[in-house]
Amino acid sequence: MLGHDDKKSDPLLGEEAEAAKSETDAPNVAPLDDSGRRKFTMRLSMFEGSCSQTSFSISDNYLQSALALAMGCSDFQIGLLSGIAGLGDPTGELIGGRLVERIRRKKLLTWGVLPMACMWPVYILLIFLRMAGGGTLAMSWLFVLAFAVYKVVGGVPSPAWFSMMGDVVPANIRGHYFALRNIVVTGVSMTAIIITGFYLQWASAQGILMIGFAWVMVIGLCGRSASMFSFTKHYDPPFTFHRESRVTFWQFVRDLPGTNFGRFTLMVVIMNFGQYLSSPFFSVYMLQVLHFNYAIYIFVNMSSSLVSLFVYPLLGRISDRQGNVRLLRIGAIIVPLLPLMWLFITNPVVLIFFPQLWGGVGWTAFNLGANNFILDSVESEKRAAFDSYYIFLNGITIVAGGLIGGLFFVFPVGGSIVLTFFTVFIVSSVVRGAVTVGLVPRVKEVRKRRQA
Repeated sequence: MLGHDDKKSDPLLGEEAEAAKSETDAPNVAPLDDSGRRKFTMRLSMFEGSCSQTSFSISDNYLQSALALAMGCSDFQIGLLSGIAGLGDPTGELIGGRLVERIRRKKLLTWGVLPMACMWPVYILLIFLRMAGGGTLAMSWLFVLAFAVYKVVGGVPSPAWFSMMGDVVPANIRGHYFALRNIVVTGVSMTAIIITGFYLQWASAQGILMIGFAWVMVIGLCGRSASMFSFTKHYDPPFTFHRESRVTFWQFVRDLPGTNFGRFTLMVVIMNFGQYLSSPFFSVYMLQVLHFNYAIYIFVNMSSSLVSLFVYPLLGRISDRQGNVRLLRIGAIIVPLLPLMWLFITNPVVLIFFPQLWGGVGWTAFNLGANNFILDSVESEKRAAFDSYYIFLNGITIVAGGLIGGLFFVFPVGGSIVLTFFTVFIVSSVVRGAVTVGLVPRVKEVRKRRQA
C-alpha cells in the first residue's frame, strides 16, 4: 500500500528519510512506528493542497473583481471586499486557534471545511438570481455578505491543519517536503487560473458570461469537496492540549519584543506592511502608466510564480541544511530592492528578468523560511494558537499597508500620478530595508544545522 513500506527509502522524503524516522520535535509527536501513516498523509496532502488551492485561486482571482463587477457591485463594495479579504481569514484563524484546544484536529479540519464548500452553491444561486432579474443593489449586498462569510469560515480550519502537519512532517525534512508540496500546489493552481481565465473570456465572447461564472463556481465546489474528503483519510498524530499551555492573544502581543519568536513576528509583520504599501498598485501602474495590454500584463504577473517553481527545491534544501533564518536573510536582502527596480524599468521583458525574477526568488525564500521557522520554533501544543495570532497581526498590517498606500493617490504627490507611484515605491523600499537592517539580524536560528 501507498506509504506503508517502511524498509525502503522514500523518494518523497529524499535522502533524509531514514534519519527523519528517528527525529521528533515535540512531546506530542506520535511514536516512531507511525512513519507509514505519516508518509501516506504527506502524499495525500499534496492532492488535498492542489484541490483546496484551486478553490482558493478561483475565489482570489474572480470573486473579488470580475464576478463582483458582474453582480453589480459598486467601487465602494469592491473596496469593501478587499478589506474583508484581508481581515476575514485572520479572524477565522483566531477562532480556529481556540477550537484546536477543544476539538480533535482531524475532526475540526473535516467539518471546518464543510461551511466553505457550502458557500459555493450560494454563489451559484446568487448568479442565477441575478440572471433572473434580481435587484442589483440587493444582489450586490448579498454577494458581499456571502463573501464575508466565506472568508471568515475559510480561516477556521487553518490552525488545525498547520498544527497537525507540523506533527506529521519530520522536522529535518520540512524544507524539502513543503518546497515539493508548494511546487505541486502552485503548478496546479496556476493551471486552473489560466484555464478558467480563457474559459471566461470565451464565455464573454459568446454572451454567456454569467453561465461561465456559474461553471467556474462548480469547479470551486469540486475542489473544496475533494479537499474535505481527503481530510477524512489524513493521519492525526496523538495530541493533547493542557490548559496551562494556553497563551492569550494579549500575552502574545505583550511578549513580542522579548522573545525570539516575537522578534520574528515583528520582522514579518513590518515586512508585509512594507510590501503592501506598494504591491496592490503594481498592476495599476502596468495598465495605466506603462499601458501594457492584458496579455503582457498577465505574463509579467505570472512570471514571478513561475520562477518560484524552479527555486523551491534549492531553497528547501537550504532550509533543511542551513536553517530557516538563512532563507529569511536571503529574502530580506532581495525584496527591498524590488520596488526601486520599477522606477527605472518600463520594458516588459526587462521587468520579467529583474523585479519579477528576483521577486520570485526573494519572496519564495522569505515565505518558505517564515513558514518553516514557525514549525521549528513553537512547541506542538502552542502551534495552532501562535500561528493564528501571527496570521491575524499580518492581516491587520497588510490591510493597513494597502490603505496607507492608497492615501498617496487620494492626495497625489505634486499633482502627478507617475510621481505618486514612484513615491509609493520608494517608501515601500525604505520600510523593507529598515526591517532588513534593524530586525532580521535579531532573529536567531532554532534549528541545528546538518552537514551537507
